[in-house]
This record gives sequence, structure tokens and C-alpha cells, in this order.
Amino acid sequence: MNLDHLRRIASLGVPVQYGGGLRSIGAVDDALLAGAARVILGTAAFTDPALLEQALQKHGPERVVVSVDVRRGEVAIEAGPRPPMSASGRSLRPSSTTGCRSSRTRTSTATGCSGREF
Repeated sequence: MNLDHLRRIASLGVPVQYGGGLRSIGAVDDALLAGAARVILGTAAFTDPALLEQALQKHGPERVVVSVDVRRGEVAIEAGPRPPMSASGRSLRPSSTTGCRSSRTRTSTATGCSGREF
């Protein structure tokens, strides 16, 4: 995490959403304290549901966003050359136990992206 860059951008009065590599509640706290309006959890929200639940309980759903990439119907986690992880048997829908209020899917296609709320 480069919190110095985050602090400089946030000091301009521009709302910043910050994500990438946030794998602990300490990292989430640090990003929000550095000026992020919201943090974005990706892989960690999918592989560590306890982190997502803790972040939502501590900071609320208005400051914690989940972003999951879906490619060819599979959840793609951990950026890089690894194959996508199957979402079969796992729910990506909001859970009342985690504090999620809503979710949106965004599916990559050859021609662009499409999104839908559920």
C-alpha cells in the first residue's frame, strides 16, 4: 500500500476509493485513516469472509465495497496468470449477517462490461 500517495490525493478534496492488497483489518484501517472515502476488498472478501464481516462491522457498508471479477462465469481472484476460481457452491449475494446492503455484478465480455443489481 502506498499511503503517502493516498494522503496526497485525498488532501485535494477528491473522494478516493482505495483497493488492492487489503488483506487485514489493519490495512483497511490504515487506508481509511489516510483519507480514503471507501476501501475496496476483492480477493480477500471472497477468501476471508471474516475480514469482510469485521470491516463492515467496524466501518459500515458505506465505507467498505466488494469488487469481484467474473470471467466466463467463474470468479477470478488474485490478479495474475492463475486460472479463475469457481464460484460454484459459494454465494456472492449480500448476506444479512455480513451487513451488506446490496450488490452488483459486473461481468467482463469480449465487447465490454454489463452490470445488474440484485
